[in-house]
Amino acid sequence: MGAKTVWRAVWIEGQYTTRQFPPLALVKCDEKPGKCDNCSRLRLVCSGYTTSPRPPAPGDASSSDRSKRKRTYRSCTGCRASKTKCSGERPTCQRCRDKEARCVYAESSQPTWVRKINIGATNEPEFSPSVTSSPVRSSEQRKSSQDNLLGLADASPPPQPQQQQPCLLVENSELLPSSLAWLGHRLAAPHLPSPSRIRTLVDEYFNNIHPLRAFTFIHKPTFLQTLDGKLSQDYQSHALLHIICALGAQFFALNHSESVQTLPPRAVLFAGKQWARVTQRLILEALDTVTIENLMAAVLLHDYAVRQGNFANAFMLSGITTRMTQALQINLEYNTDILCRDDVEGLSVTEKESRRRLMGSCYVMDALVGSGVDQLTLMDERDIKIQLPCNERNFTQQLPCLTETLSPGS
Repeated sequence: MGAKTVWRAVWIEGQYTTRQFPPLALVKCDEKPGKCDNCSRLRLVCSGYTTSPRPPAPGDASSSDRSKRKRTYRSCTGCRASKTKCSGERPTCQRCRDKEARCVYAESSQPTWVRKINIGATNEPEFSPSVTSSPVRSSEQRKSSQDNLLGLADASPPPQPQQQQPCLLVENSELLPSSLAWLGHRLAAPHLPSPSRIRTLVDEYFNNIHPLRAFTFIHKPTFLQTLDGKLSQDYQSHALLHIICALGAQFFALNHSESVQTLPPRAVLFAGKQWARVTQRLILEALDTVTIENLMAAVLLHDYAVRQGNFANAFMLSGITTRMTQALQINLEYNTDILCRDDVEGLSVTEKESRRRLMGSCYVMDALVGSGVDQLTLMDERDIKIQLPCNERNFTQQLPCLTETLSPGS
């Protein structure tokens, strides 16, 4: 029902006359001391919620109790369900105490301005001298304050059993046990770990990532044989090995969290993040030297960015992988010797099949990025003139075979 027009008598030029005035606006007070937010939003003068208390009548025994009682912000769930006035006492209100009932308050039992004040009071940075003594950058301070507002900041840990190991802070403000500090400690160098740990991370990759979707383009026996030779040499500039370790680190931390000690979800997600950064740096530095291994690393780095929720980076990486695919021309057969009968010239059976599978992985990635929008896709299936990948048995045992193509006669 709309507000009625107000008519008032006004003294003008020595006589009374009636004038029409707009209706008065009624604003509900949110009981914030000083000035409520509703009046501030409407730019009104707030008269305040508190009023001068009425002196108690003599002989009124309950007047002192009524003067001490404070207005409650919200009612408990029991009083709200029974539509009964709630005293608002914590942890148990008067009605629930009398009825010996369980008193439960909803999470949003306080007004917004009260919750903001409580968050601001507890949002104070804590100094941890055990992490680092160097000055903290302003970006890290802003990130820490955001974590506090989101409830992701590290609270004082409860006493843990003796079998659990001491924890260290990682870059994502989560906790990792000291035995897993090499997976992502902020003070650790971005170099790969020891050869034994590298082999463990590689096994985690082949057990969890390699069978997924179209990621079976790496020949496991050949890669492990090559890895044994590279571990004795300089392997810190190997982009493919870095991203394999980054993906394997997530599942290694997940297995540790499920079997040994529970880890925060963000600690599992960001395990090995520093190796993924090294992978992207190595790929961008070698854009003028396109290789099959760098293209494999770019495809896996795209999948890693999607897992992290960094979709902008994944979108740009999809364009780089497409151009690398075109530069290497893996959409065409290397030569007409499909069965690899000529051992003198050309690539081996494994290398040719790996190129075919890599092309299929790049095509699937481009289709997923496009999401049905033709303007976002950079590949056309009519340009793929290679046979489809063979089964896993022939690929593992290096057996050449003939398969179908995407389109007849291609």
